[in-house]
Amino acid sequence: MNRKISSLQASAILINMIVPCAILLGPSFVIQLTKRDVWLTMLLATGFVLVLAVAIGLLCRSPEGGSALARLQGRFDAWPVKLLGMLLCFYYLMMASTIVRQYASYVRGQMMMKTPLFVIGLLIAVVSVYMASRGAEALGRIHFIIFAVYVTFVVMNLCILSPQYQMNNFMPPLETPPLRHMVASLMPAGWLANIASVLLLLPYIKKPEAGMKIAVGATIGAGVMLTLITSVAVAVFGANVMEYIGYPAFSALATVDIGQFLERMDVLLLTAWMASMFGAVSVFMFFMLQLLRETLGLREGAGVSGSLALLVTATAVYTWPSDSAVAHFNNGVLPILQLCGTVLIAAIAAAFLFAAQRTRRRKQ
Repeated sequence: MNRKISSLQASAILINMIVPCAILLGPSFVIQLTKRDVWLTMLLATGFVLVLAVAIGLLCRSPEGGSALARLQGRFDAWPVKLLGMLLCFYYLMMASTIVRQYASYVRGQMMMKTPLFVIGLLIAVVSVYMASRGAEALGRIHFIIFAVYVTFVVMNLCILSPQYQMNNFMPPLETPPLRHMVASLMPAGWLANIASVLLLLPYIKKPEAGMKIAVGATIGAGVMLTLITSVAVAVFGANVMEYIGYPAFSALATVDIGQFLERMDVLLLTAWMASMFGAVSVFMFFMLQLLRETLGLREGAGVSGSLALLVTATAVYTWPSDSAVAHFNNGVLPILQLCGTVLIAAIAAAFLFAAQRTRRRKQ
């Protein structure tokens, strides 16, 4: 429970926070805005967040241990630190609730039509909070396995789909105005910006000074995966058709038809993706448990974990009256919320560094 995770495991955790959720929520909206140039939008978002990743990596280079929030304890008054912690906890609550709602809606619409949405959401939340309660070491191992399996199946499906690629779907290129690229890139940039959470993972990483490498590597890995998956979907269907497909990445895989063994390769990738979605929710749950412990002093246990699962489920099911309301929230409010959460995490770390430098100057 108290052992550390490796840099590779930390990178897997961060990538699993981003890719599965972005695939579910993002491609259709981005394709509607930038059409065949969606690949460029994804690369622009990745480049923007790379700058952020470098800044986050610089904030990781502190000689003192502990998370970004824990480092502020003792340097500032208690209530401002607790307020920051609760704001950050609210951010992770909204993120987890949004993912649970979308994931539950997908499962209900595709597999369990007669099951109440609350029951599906509660199942997702309970499994995820159980994973989170096992600690960072267990979470690191689980996410590394999920990431390895997921990448394997993604590569396999990309290769199998290659005969169906129609490169003329990307012609003529570079027709989208820059302003549209900027607006469309907010959503993928918002998801990629979750790499700022590495600042909360620092106490559990064997080499905290490797924060720069972890943040940059996770950003590049997630950005490349999102660009490839979205581009392949456009290459198979074309941008005009993709606008009207709810889950474009999975629809592209459903077109595979190679013999009896490989004709349903989409099932394998879908299974790996569903496991990664549980993993994504578990990371947000883990950070919420950590923040509740650091701000309110709540010890992890069955009562706290169960209450958190119920809170996330209730927020996910009852905050939005319909799936269209969720889609409106995802396309408009969520990217701004994600960027605000990233700024909040960075502000906490920057405040600690400022306080630490001021303390050193006084001692000198």
